[in-house]
Amino acid sequence: MARKMYFSGQYLMPMFTDTEPFWGNPPLSIWLQVASMRIFGVTEFAARLPAWLCSVGTITLTHHIARHHFSPRVAALSMLVLSSSYLGYVAFGKVHTDATLTFSVTLALVSLYEWLSKQQPCWLLAGVLGLSLGLLAKGPVIFIYVGLPVLLWLLITKQLWRTKTWLALGSAAAAASLLVSPWYIAAENAYPGYLEYYFQGELVYRFTDSEWMGGLYGAGHAEPRGIILLYAMEGLLPWSLLVPLLLLTRYISGYWQPGLRLKLTETNPLVLYLLCWAIGPLLCFSISANVVPRFSMPTLTAWSVILSLLLAQLLSQRRKKVAPMLFVIALAIPTVKVVQNSSSDYWYDESRNQKGLVDTLIDLRSAEDGDVVFLGNRLYTAEFYGIDYTFTRDTANLSYSQPIYLVTGIGQPAYTPGTHCQVAGEVNDYTIHFCEPIPTKLAGR
Repeated sequence: MARKMYFSGQYLMPMFTDTEPFWGNPPLSIWLQVASMRIFGVTEFAARLPAWLCSVGTITLTHHIARHHFSPRVAALSMLVLSSSYLGYVAFGKVHTDATLTFSVTLALVSLYEWLSKQQPCWLLAGVLGLSLGLLAKGPVIFIYVGLPVLLWLLITKQLWRTKTWLALGSAAAAASLLVSPWYIAAENAYPGYLEYYFQGELVYRFTDSEWMGGLYGAGHAEPRGIILLYAMEGLLPWSLLVPLLLLTRYISGYWQPGLRLKLTETNPLVLYLLCWAIGPLLCFSISANVVPRFSMPTLTAWSVILSLLLAQLLSQRRKKVAPMLFVIALAIPTVKVVQNSSSDYWYDESRNQKGLVDTLIDLRSAEDGDVVFLGNRLYTAEFYGIDYTFTRDTANLSYSQPIYLVTGIGQPAYTPGTHCQVAGEVNDYTIHFCEPIPTKLAGR
């Protein structure tokens, strides 16, 4: 979609196809990818760079809140846990909207806590910026990730009914909504029905209807209610294996009051805030009818700092085996991924990556030109690396009035081309047939 926007010059709405707009998410992530492509060209690096920058921003904010409210050791450990966890590590290079959302949530929640603690207007403005970015990255769901933890924290700390706090937070939410409203209005004017589809389908039905099949894009993600908690533990691997130890620990380096029973009114305010941040959105999505593992990603910052408090306590005990153990744990996920990525059978040559297929088609077309037709579902990687490709699942739509390169392969309808088609190449699980033109009547047979 970023590539389509780059070449079309139409920046209002991402396009799912050349004629069909993408209504699944607002366009901030796509805009960032296009900006990167303007600088570095249409390459894999340019497409992945914005997610990497957002992840670095998230880690920087994590370091800030841990260092200023706890200690340099906790800050360093927080960065380590976040960047070496499964979801945190993958987010560095994966092209997705969740890295942008996670940065937006982290910016908003860190800024709002600083404002609630210090009452400095600059932090409230930073919170407005985080909310605005979230509204353009993922839509109103930002208010679940940000609003729910803040409200829970205010309730627990008995600050919920302070008029000044309500006015400031309400003004921040209203200001963020007003800042992004011109885009939503322009999108609805250009593509009537967008707001109804997005708010009703992507927000309401996705949350409440387990039989909702995803509207215009793909399928729904119906899962057992409550599975988001397991997804969060999976995303935090291998560090989530320390959670039982956290629950059994009486205190965390003085930040958690002694005693097996946690006295909420006596606990460090930031620890409470982080707990609300880590658990609140997960509990909300536990009742959602459609979830995916990435929904837990904006809570990783809070989990990372909480676990780092425990790790800092372990290190303070000066046990010789603790530091090497942490080093091994931190390398677990990166090592697995590096091994996977170094295997050509797993990474470059896997059938989902069609770069080699497109390179072969480019070479074939340079020798003898012809249109390219894929028999089966759209291949998004092929659309990124190549141009002017046609996709069809119905063999009746095939026309042999001119030379074509017919691509068949996995996940595509069974079809054996006629004798006028010769195999021109095979890449991974795909076969490229070069088909000579034949009379229309024969083609119809």
